[in-house]
Amino acid sequence: MALCDQLEQQLSQAEQQRRRLLEAVLAEALGGRLTVEEESHAAIA
Repeated sequence: MALCDQLEQQLSQAEQQRRRLLEAVLAEALGGRLTVEEESHAAIA
């Protein structure tokens, strides 16, 4: 049972981290600070 509790805690922590990362990416994107560099994509193609 202790293993289940530990796994549940790890899943909860991973979910919290995922939410924080998503919020940070959205804030950057909506704030205009996250852009795609078209030149680097054109060089790859």
